[in-house]
Amino acid sequence: QHGRAKQELKRRAGVVKNGAGVIQHHFLRKNVSRGLPSTTFVRKSGAGFTLIELIIVIGIMAILATVGIANYLGQRNKNRLELTSSVLVRELNLTMERSRAQENGYQWWIHFNNPVGSVNDFYVTCFGAYTVSGANCGAEGGTESKRTNLSTGLEFAPGSPATQDAVFSKATGLPTGTTTIIINSVGGTGSKTVTVNANGRIDF
Repeated sequence: QHGRAKQELKRRAGVVKNGAGVIQHHFLRKNVSRGLPSTTFVRKSGAGFTLIELIIVIGIMAILATVGIANYLGQRNKNRLELTSSVLVRELNLTMERSRAQENGYQWWIHFNNPVGSVNDFYVTCFGAYTVSGANCGAEGGTESKRTNLSTGLEFAPGSPATQDAVFSKATGLPTGTTTIIINSVGGTGSKTVTVNANGRIDF
């Protein structure tokens, strides 16, 4: 009786023995009898992205790209400010030493020009006998030795005077007064302030 119950369970489960005594499922035996492969695997193809998923991915990529570009531009402007300020400080120190040494028998100073408009600001190293602030070296009693344009994307602060000078006395090399130069990034991403104190100290 126990054997019959076991056979009945196998029959209901679709399990039978073939002639070789090998157990087969009932549905496989039917496939073989019909000339079909004994095992057939059907794989469901992977589903693609939906339109909403694509829109989300594109949006995320656009945000990352925007942040990356902004960071790159900000870092680039910061590097330009640092480099331009360093070059200016070096030129101020050199001009101070020239005036102290009375190079070629002259007084030396730097004339800063902040014309109307942006990205056209510059400063000029002058030598001669400084008389009064003017539009250029010649108007101030000197001769232009070197002109330096500010890097692209940089300008002197709009509130700064159109022209100003850092004048150094002969023999002592000390500035005749305090001069403050503010360099701004045109995009508003930063600024640098260079100050020449009357005691000859240059801070930035």
